[in-house]
Formats: sequence, C-alpha cells, structure tokens
Amino acid sequence: MKNILRTALILVAIVSQAVLFGVSASNADTGNGRPEAFLTKGPPIPDESMYAPWASTRRSKTPSFSISWCGNTSATVDFYTVKFRMGNSAWSDLIPQTNDLFHTFVGSPGRTYYFRSRATNENGTIRWSGLKRTIVPYDDRQLVYKKFGWRGSVTDPDTWFYLGTVTYSKTKDQAIVYKFQGKTVSLISTKGPDRSKTKIYIDGVHRKTIDAY
Repeated sequence: MKNILRTALILVAIVSQAVLFGVSASNADTGNGRPEAFLTKGPPIPDESMYAPWASTRRSKTPSFSISWCGNTSATVDFYTVKFRMGNSAWSDLIPQTNDLFHTFVGSPGRTYYFRSRATNENGTIRWSGLKRTIVPYDDRQLVYKKFGWRGSVTDPDTWFYLGTVTYSKTKDQAIVYKFQGKTVSLISTKGPDRSKTKIYIDGVHRKTIDAY
C-alpha cells in the first residue's frame, strides 16, 4: 500500500499536571560544541560509514547539526565525497572532495535531509556508505491549529530550547492541536520529576501516551 501524504491533525492532551511540551535540545549531547566529538561518541564507526543524528535538536538549539563519516581502513583513503538531498530531490555534492571527517550542516525547519559519503582509496577503489536521514523540526508553535489552555510560553534566544521558544501548560486536561502534512510525527520534550504524561491523537485516533516523568 502506498504511503499517501495528507494533512493530519495531531492532538496533544495533558493527562496530569506540569507537562512541558516543545522541541528542545540538550547541550550535554554536543561535546561542548565540538563537531569532532561525534567521532568518539558511542561505538566505533564501521568502514564506509556515515553518521547523522535522527533529529537536529539532539545536537543543537538551532537548525544546524554535525555529520561525520569514515572510510575503508584496509587502504589509505585518498579523499571523501559527501552528498546530500532534501526530501525526494536529486542528490547533490555537499563536499566534492575532502580529507575531513566531519561537517556542520545548516538545515531549514520542517525539512528532511539524507546523507551518504563515498571513500576513494589510493588504489582507485570507491566505497559508498549507507544512507542517513536527519529531520529538522518546526518550531513548537509554528503549526498550532487550536489551543485549549496551553497559555504558557517562553521566547528567549539565549535559552537552550530549540529556536529559543517553548510552549507549556501546568493544568490537567488541557490540549493543543497541530495541523500538518507528513507521514510521521515526533514529540521532542524534556523529561524529569516535574513532567507528566501526554496523550497523542492523530486524526482523532489515540496513537500513544508518552510519559515524560
């Protein structure tokens, strides 16, 4: 069955007190802002590999994020070529020829990007990496269709929230509705002892309850 791109309504409803909703970022994941930190974070990178975060907000409060790559270790890599595309568009060279292993990419909110790298070895052998996808989300208030409560908001570019804004509610049973076109949706929020459970409805159907405690 084909996936059909259509307009959907997503309802976020509070089922207990003090939930904080919004797209936010954690500076703890950035390696103190050093892009090269991606090369040492987590398990070793396999040969001909490409790394990109699933969502840009895991790395930064801005639409920019870091990507990294690694070539075939059985031979000296002469250079790398890094390619990208936005959505279903054609592939383009992001970096035609480089010996670097990381790059800071600046995306646009609401866009999905794909990345792959190619290692050209000293003997002329070409090895491609796998495909990686990164989503750059909208600001948390950009697609609001209706609000039932949810009067709390923060707008401060110096905060660590994504794009400096956050929408929140401290009252049980309030709800916020987003209208959008797409195939998937993610809720990115903070977690902690003063957070709550949130019920997610898409087109009137309950899909999931998220516990941010």
